[in-house]
Amino acid sequence: MKNENFSILFFIAKKRLLKNGEAPVYLRITVNGVCDETRIKRSVPVNLWNQAKECSRGKDRNSLELNEYIRSLNLKLLTIHKELTLNNVPVTSKLLLSKLFGKEDEGMKLLDIFKEHNEKCRKLIDIDYADITVRRYDNCLKYLGEVIKLKYDKDDLLLKDVNGELIREFEFYMKTEKACKQNTVIRYMKCLKKVTNLALANEWMTKDPFAGIKFKEENTTKEFLEKEELEILIKKEFELERLNLVKDVFLFCCFTGLAFVDVSELKAEHIFKDNSGSMWIRKDRHKIRNRANCTCNIPLLDIPLQILEKYSNHPLCSFKGTLLPVSSNQKMNSYLKEIADFCGIKKHLSTHVARYTFATTVTLANKVSLENVSKMLGHTSTRMTQHYARVLDHSIMDDMNKVKTKVLKQAVKRNIKRFPSDFMIELTKNEWVELVTICDQLPETIKHSYILPYAFTEQGVAMLSTVLRSETAIEINISIMRAFVALRQYALGYAELNRKLESFMIETNMQFNDIYQALTELASKKRKKEYLTKLLAT
Repeated sequence: MKNENFSILFFIAKKRLLKNGEAPVYLRITVNGVCDETRIKRSVPVNLWNQAKECSRGKDRNSLELNEYIRSLNLKLLTIHKELTLNNVPVTSKLLLSKLFGKEDEGMKLLDIFKEHNEKCRKLIDIDYADITVRRYDNCLKYLGEVIKLKYDKDDLLLKDVNGELIREFEFYMKTEKACKQNTVIRYMKCLKKVTNLALANEWMTKDPFAGIKFKEENTTKEFLEKEELEILIKKEFELERLNLVKDVFLFCCFTGLAFVDVSELKAEHIFKDNSGSMWIRKDRHKIRNRANCTCNIPLLDIPLQILEKYSNHPLCSFKGTLLPVSSNQKMNSYLKEIADFCGIKKHLSTHVARYTFATTVTLANKVSLENVSKMLGHTSTRMTQHYARVLDHSIMDDMNKVKTKVLKQAVKRNIKRFPSDFMIELTKNEWVELVTICDQLPETIKHSYILPYAFTEQGVAMLSTVLRSETAIEINISIMRAFVALRQYALGYAELNRKLESFMIETNMQFNDIYQALTELASKKRKKEYLTKLLAT
């Protein structure tokens, strides 16, 4: 018999026959999709039960008595339901059973409320909730039941008995018995708090058990692959096909930012080409499909395009209708540990590390704005993206280099009268571009500011020491001054060396002229002697 969201059903358990061969009769009450059932301490031969009419078709005294008992229970339940509704009392199946069989109404219980909440959430999967969220609620219900059984030796706890002690016991149990980290514990606490808030809002509870209890999340360092580590992974080839497959899926996520569940559901309908011929991924995030502005818009780079082409004819893709042959998340994470060992990567690789890598190394490190990264990740706001984004060391250095040049120029401008044109000049844009071009031949670790710098002579550097007061600046200026002194000494030494060389050359030239003259005279005498000898011979 049904009345809106309230139904009553009598049935027999054919697989639970009693010793006399008869089947026990059960009563099932369903309220708002949540049901409870119990035996009514009656039985009937299986062949006599009429399920359509929910009664015995027999004409004997036992059958007539059973049918009368069923009618009386049915009528009583309807009356109880009507009274509760008129008095604006929340109706549950357990409450109806309790009143039907004359049990003392002690109030609603925590696990019953939690169970009903989870059932409603389960019906809203892909509407208001993701499947993983509902599973977390179910786990929280399970662990909470274990705590109540362990601490209070009860199957459930009345809402009036729920207090701060239970909350602290639950926290302790999750940290010790389940070995959960602080942030994981807080997630379960939020699940429990939602249920207690529901009870408070419906006035089933009068006191908040979380009053005075605060939980603080720990700041965690999100691991991601650096550029060098990503290049190692790209170039690495494995003998085992399963490792190559997992590597390719992981790299696809690194260059698209898709979460595991989204890449596993990626289909041809999610790929489109724009007017310029570029390929894009446009897909609603699985986790928050019902929310606005949570669509991923991701340009496909060369590497993910090559991966898609590689697995275009894979049998698993054809069977599932997806673009990539993605294994389960557990297998992916297990194989990624092997891959990390083979590549010498000292990081705990997981499917979510790829998403962090996309947010940092692939996008932010290449000057992609936080707003655009947020759109590609499918976040509803940039606040969510900031949890993924890491400020990279070289980005900090770039900003600091800009600040250093800017601060120096400000200090000089405040004391501009100390720097005449023969002390200092400001490089033009063309001069600065030429200088940067020359410096690009130096190691990549050297960074250049976009702010046009000053060039100082020896006197200008000396004047800087009177302007800049920091210890570092003074030490640098001292070093520069010493360098100028060394150059001057070198120049002076070179001049002295040049003078001595000239003196030596002069002396050498004089000696060379005397030797040349003597040799010339000897040669003349020899020619004269040879001539006289020829004359005498004739």
